[in-house]
Amino acid sequence: MEDEFTDLLGAEHPAAATDPAVARRVVRHTWDLSLDQLDQDGYALARPVLQLLALLEPAPVPRTLMTPELVTDATGLPATAATVDTALAGLHQYGLLHTPETDEPEPASPVVGQLQLHPLVREVTAHTLNRPEPANTWLTALDEHLTRAVEVVAGMPGRTGWPTAHLLAPHLPAHLDRNTPHNFTTARNTLDSLADVLDAAGAASEEPLLLRHVMDAESRVLGSEHPDTLSSRNNLANALNGLGQHQQAADLHRQNLADRERIHGPDHPHTLTLTLTLTSRNNLAYAEARLAEAGRRRWWQLPRRG
Repeated sequence: MEDEFTDLLGAEHPAAATDPAVARRVVRHTWDLSLDQLDQDGYALARPVLQLLALLEPAPVPRTLMTPELVTDATGLPATAATVDTALAGLHQYGLLHTPETDEPEPASPVVGQLQLHPLVREVTAHTLNRPEPANTWLTALDEHLTRAVEVVAGMPGRTGWPTAHLLAPHLPAHLDRNTPHNFTTARNTLDSLADVLDAAGAASEEPLLLRHVMDAESRVLGSEHPDTLSSRNNLANALNGLGQHQQAADLHRQNLADRERIHGPDHPHTLTLTLTLTSRNNLAYAEARLAEAGRRRWWQLPRRG
């Protein structure tokens, strides 16, 4: 990132080569001129929309997340669908916003599909927000709308919500971190809900990412032997097994079984506890069988000695 500052500023600002703070000030001044011009041209929401996008992760954002309600809830400014569309179009026109091509009917439109900031634009823009306000207020609004977006995606029939689910996934680990511990349960459930959608979509990378983040957060907040943590560990192991990562899956299932038997005993009389223990044994056996099968396939593929 610091190398990009130097390349962008060139020889006109030699101090920027060694001082990232100088680089940020110079780049911010350059972009501020563009944002000032947009404001004078009637794109009143261009700056706050850019700042909102900069608070999200360096990954494409679904266009449907950037609603007038989000802009108003975060900034307190009045917003309509038309003024938000206009702001996005202006940012796109000035090269501050990229819109990756999608399968939407109008892939070149700045208001359809995906929105993405260049990492340099995002990093510098994030520094223009005053701390702790308005960033805390804006992040709270973003988190509320991320939760709503996942609820909408989870309620869509069939494959309708899968593309949006893929786009939302990279932004949810930070969402859980920001809401831990004060709003932990709701945020965790949001990640679990999106993971279910990604599972149905066959998302090979995004689903385990969310499940692992949930498991790690539960271990910190609830403890490594809490029932919710054990359930999340089981979910992650099943996802990894489905991806062919059988050794990791078996290790997690083995840990789960050991924890359940240590906490409750191998033959606890409570029906639910006994069922969960048996499930752990079954899942471990299945993962070990898949691991052995994969090992046999590798053995048969070894070249024969001459």
